[in-house]
Amino acid sequence: MNKRLFWGVPIFILSILYPKVNFALEDISLLPKGVRAFMYRQGYISEIGSKYSSNYQLGSIQYRTSQRVDASMIRNLNPEFDELVQIMNNEFPGYELGDKVYLGDLIIDGSPKINYSAPVIAYGISDRYMTAFVFPIVDYNVNIKARHEGRHNISEVRDAMPSEYEDYRGQSEEFSDRLEEAYRQLNDASNLSRKLKEICESKNLRCLGKYQQHSLGDIQWVNRFLLHKGENWSSMIRAHVNLPTGPKDDPNNMIDLPLFGRTYVDTAIVSQYAIGSWKFHNSFGFVFQKPDRVTKRVPNSEDDFLPGPEQEETLKRKVGDTLKYEFNFYYQFNDSFGIASGMQKEWKYRDSYSGADPEKDYTLMSRDTGAELLRAQLSFNYSTINAFLKKEFAVPLSLSYNFSDIVSGKNVERQSLHEISFVLLF
Repeated sequence: MNKRLFWGVPIFILSILYPKVNFALEDISLLPKGVRAFMYRQGYISEIGSKYSSNYQLGSIQYRTSQRVDASMIRNLNPEFDELVQIMNNEFPGYELGDKVYLGDLIIDGSPKINYSAPVIAYGISDRYMTAFVFPIVDYNVNIKARHEGRHNISEVRDAMPSEYEDYRGQSEEFSDRLEEAYRQLNDASNLSRKLKEICESKNLRCLGKYQQHSLGDIQWVNRFLLHKGENWSSMIRAHVNLPTGPKDDPNNMIDLPLFGRTYVDTAIVSQYAIGSWKFHNSFGFVFQKPDRVTKRVPNSEDDFLPGPEQEETLKRKVGDTLKYEFNFYYQFNDSFGIASGMQKEWKYRDSYSGADPEKDYTLMSRDTGAELLRAQLSFNYSTINAFLKKEFAVPLSLSYNFSDIVSGKNVERQSLHEISFVLLF
C-alpha cells in the first residue's frame, strides 16, 4: 500500500492554533494601570481538509490520498490475490500482466472540524506593562472514511490472456472469474473500509472512523511591554509563553489533534505609525520551541508508513522554530467603529528527533515538517470605551469579528478561521 495513504492522510494538523495566542492582528494596545479585562473568544476553523504540499500546490484530502488499487495494493488488502498475480506473471514471462492489474482508485475521505473557545483574564500592572492568561478549550471532530471508485482494467487483461489455465494442482481455472470476484470484493466500500480497519487494528493504530476530542489546551501567559510612546511612532515588545497543560500526543492515534503539551515562547517587536485615523503596524517575531520528549512509533525505512507497536520509542524532540513578519493597518471610522486588515508571513524550520538506537534513521520523522505560510487577515471592531470615558455609555466593552485565511503555503493545512471576541473592562 502506498505510503501516502496513511502517512499523509490523517495527519491534518501542522499549524492549526499554532503558535499564535489568537488570530487578532498585531497592535500595541495596553490596559491602563489597575484596569482588568475579561475576554471571551469563540472561533471555528474550516478548510483544514485541504493542504499545501511541499511544492506549494493546494490539494484536498481526496486529491492527496487518491491511490490506484494496483497489484501491490491488492496484495496488501487481500493476500490471497497474491497467487493470482504470480500465476499471471509466470504464464507470460516478461509481460508481467499480473503486476499491471488495477481495480480503480482508493480514496480516503475526511471531514475534520475544530471549534474553540478561550476565556482570557488580563490586568494592567503599570502604564507600560500588562499581563494575561488564556485558557483555550478545543472541540475537535473528524470522521475518516475509505471509499473505492473508478474504472478497472479487468477487461483489457482478460482479453490479453487465455480464458483458462491449469494451476499447480492441475486444476482448470478461469482468469475472468477470479478477476471479477476481486473487483466485486474491492468495489464494496464497506468491505474495503473493513479491510483497512483490520490492517490498522493489527498494528494497534487508530486510522479510520470517528474521533472526538474535547479538552483544555495549553494555557498561555501573555506579556506586553510598551517600549516607546510618541506622537506618531510607538513600539512594543510582546511575549507569549505556552505552558504544556494540554493532552499529550497519542502514538497509537493517527487522527487525533497532536498540538498540545508543548513549551514555547513567541516573542515579537511591534511598531506603530499613526497618522490621523490610520494606524500602520509592523511586527517581527520569533517562536522558540523548548526541546522535549515525546513517544512515537519510529519507521524502519521510508516505506515503513505504518510502524507496529514494537517500534514505539521515547524520543528527544525539537519542534522547528518559526520566524514571522506581519504588516497591517487599522482605520478608525469614529469613536465606536474600526476596521483592520493585514498579511502575515511565517517560516517554520524542520522538526528534529533523536533516539537511543544508532541503527535507526530518525530523520524519517522529520519529513515535510518544514513549513511556510502566508495568511490574510481582516477584522471589524465595535467599542464603547471612548463613549464610556465621555460618560455616554454605562459599560466599557468591545466586540470584534476576526477572519483569517492561509492563501498560500508549504506543508501546511489551509485554514479559514472565523472568530468573534468580546472584551469587558472593569
